[in-house]
Amino acid sequence: MKELAQCIENIKTIVNSIDEETFEKHYKVPLNCSDLPMLNPGDESQCFTKLPNFFGALNIDKQPAIYWFIITSNHTPKQIMSKIEKANGNVKRKFPLLVRKRTYKFESKVLYVGKTWSELKSRMVSHLGYHKNHDNHGLQLCHWAVDLELKLELNYIILHKKFEGLTELFERELSKQLKPIIGKEV
Repeated sequence: MKELAQCIENIKTIVNSIDEETFEKHYKVPLNCSDLPMLNPGDESQCFTKLPNFFGALNIDKQPAIYWFIITSNHTPKQIMSKIEKANGNVKRKFPLLVRKRTYKFESKVLYVGKTWSELKSRMVSHLGYHKNHDNHGLQLCHWAVDLELKLELNYIILHKKFEGLTELFERELSKQLKPIIGKEV
């Protein structure tokens, strides 16, 4: 029981240290999906050189983060879902959960909310559709958003390492507030 009491005390200390500065480092990075190149499977390292402005703006290294994509072009959730559903049937990649009933309830401008415990750049490789492992979940943007000419803004908040255990909770709460078009239903 001593161990449990110590664990509870550690959690209290971490939670009590959350303040406005915890979420102060909020970054925004534009992404024009029509600029995404098609790369051969296994060429994921090339995406860093082909998209230097996007990857160069990711100011994070081995820290937890929460992130979300905002739609800045004039596309509706219905147009986006239709395109994703078509790609999901034709492309052998793992897409996020598609929840149809959520899409048509409102005109959300948030495409997706996610988290990473340490590698934001690696998660973005997956979301852009360049991960060498086809079973890696991600938005797979290069496989459906290029000809749609979708424009997005990646927003992310770097969390202090001590909040790593709360990253999923932060993601879930942010998702409840932002109501993304695709991803886990909360």
